Amino acid sequence: MKKASVVIKSVLAYGLKALLLAGLALPHGTAACDVCGGAGAGSSLGVLPRFGSSFAGVRYQFKGSRSFPHESAVRNDPGSTERYHTLELAGRAVLHRRLHLYAFLPVVFHRRLSAIGMQNAQGAGDPSLLLNLIILNGPIRTSSSVRHLLQGGLGAKAPLGRYDAVQNKVMLNPNLQAGSGSWDGVFHALYALSGKRLGSQLEANARLCGANKLGYRFGHRAVLAGNVFSSVQTASLLLIPLAGLQTEWSGSDGQRNETVDMTGGWSAQFQAGLQAIKSEWQLGVQGGLPFYTRLSEGHVKPTPRLSVQLLYYLTKTAD
Repeated sequence: MKKASVVIKSVLAYGLKALLLAGLALPHGTAACDVCGGAGAGSSLGVLPRFGSSFAGVRYQFKGSRSFPHESAVRNDPGSTERYHTLELAGRAVLHRRLHLYAFLPVVFHRRLSAIGMQNAQGAGDPSLLLNLIILNGPIRTSSSVRHLLQGGLGAKAPLGRYDAVQNKVMLNPNLQAGSGSWDGVFHALYALSGKRLGSQLEANARLCGANKLGYRFGHRAVLAGNVFSSVQTASLLLIPLAGLQTEWSGSDGQRNETVDMTGGWSAQFQAGLQAIKSEWQLGVQGGLPFYTRLSEGHVKPTPRLSVQLLYYLTKTAD
């Protein structure tokens, strides 16, 4: 068992190094698209049972969309397909039992296939920091076995990813760029209930977007997700299956003082996943299946999503 743990730690260490090296490889790299799906507002780390522990880890996320031209475009235009791959270093530092600091450093691989060919962008994305205040954490009542948790936080996303990449002498559409080029405010809130076997949580994330040096501003974004989960203890693993719904809203983008047509909208998806915990390690897989979309006035259709993460807990649980 010790040998297996050493091997896994080595794999994670090499994976983190590879991500950092990939972040240094910023290629020059299409034509602005008429209607183009975006990478979305992001997603949470899911259920994290060792609430009093710091951790470090890596996460892979996939999101995609199909974009269709509006009525004024060429009649036979087949539209485009977008694919957004993200590898992300993620960490949490427990500064105090009521104060947690989260950090995220993404490396992105974006692709768009249309009638004019393949467009792509890759490199380091925009990192973000989030400082959470733990407002409640304990039994609902003194004699109750049901615990609840309430936390809220503020943070920022820094404009370190490239936002002006070009391909074939034409600048990429903003949704395909590795970064946004803007400072954004990040807001987070979570309320969870958990018993011996079952639990639920409601989580909200929002991003207040600023404008970049080119005068482009993405629409403000918000995500609301609700999940139910259970805990299943086996001989060697703690398994946490979860399922729920997630809805996302995005406001219209802006170019200086003008609203960008066919941007923003709503989407909702079913989501389900499984967390497996053994000793200091946590492996999680989560998928999402859209069931309602009204994006870019109906011209963008998201495809199923996938998220895989591996976390290593650095300190013992304090709770």
